[in-house]
Amino acid sequence: MFLMFAHCKHRHKHRIMLTLLSYTTYHSQRKITMAINKQHQGEINRLRVLLYVSKVGYASLKQIARAIWQRTDASALVMTGRTLKWLTEEKYIVTRRDTIKSELLVTLTKKAVRWLTERDFTLPDHWKHARDWLRNAYPHRTACNSVHACFYTGNYDSPGVWSELEIGARASPIFQQTYEKQENAFVLKEVHCKIPDVIAESTTGFEWIEVENCSRSEADFEKLILAMRAMRFAKDRQISNVHCIIASTAAERFSTRLKAYLVDGLGAFSPEQQQLNQQLLKEQFIKISRLNHTDISLEALPF
Repeated sequence: MFLMFAHCKHRHKHRIMLTLLSYTTYHSQRKITMAINKQHQGEINRLRVLLYVSKVGYASLKQIARAIWQRTDASALVMTGRTLKWLTEEKYIVTRRDTIKSELLVTLTKKAVRWLTERDFTLPDHWKHARDWLRNAYPHRTACNSVHACFYTGNYDSPGVWSELEIGARASPIFQQTYEKQENAFVLKEVHCKIPDVIAESTTGFEWIEVENCSRSEADFEKLILAMRAMRFAKDRQISNVHCIIASTAAERFSTRLKAYLVDGLGAFSPEQQQLNQQLLKEQFIKISRLNHTDISLEALPF
């Protein structure tokens, strides 16, 4: 192109040619830059999706959109679908249709796991292949993953939340709570252990999250109350609050039943323990929310 200008006989023609070239070059470079930026952004999106799925084991299209783009509108779903299409074609993920809700669930292939581990990304429990997660995609775990998506910051290095998969692999800052049960002075203390469904960061510590996807028995409520007392009144307290999230209609009465059991003294085998139950209510240590499956969001409920 520049050789053409050496043969221009007239200066005004030369100036016109330079102006045209400058204009053309600017817009061509801009188009190329935009193309490179889009390509680079696509690569970033694919990596973010792979890393997110590695944290939860498996996820639906809507859960991924909520976690990565913090929303589930049409634009976010289109971007997620485009990203998953590329990852499927390149055999980084496999998909399966959920038989209950007919949602498309995705998980990593051996190729994806190998690609991540070769680049020093740590996977929970060092598992090598995630297809088994699709075989065990039961409703409670899927609900836990939806709750996880509500708290996920979109940042792999500081996610702000740990999934059921990470908790089971003890890759979370808190993965259990021990508590004691002694019905009277004539029996030995029984030591039990409770596992959270999700753990999230809060400004004052960690939030212990219980996902309520079915109706609890009275015995399960007693275990929960004993564990909550141990969390709240521990000397080295780390749990700022317990957040119970209702994820199905079967658990709609959870809030009413929990409050009634606390008032009635379930799990309190002495007047002192009864007072601790009352204190849990007064201090608002317990939060209740409802999971909206349509847009993967949480609605705070009174307690």
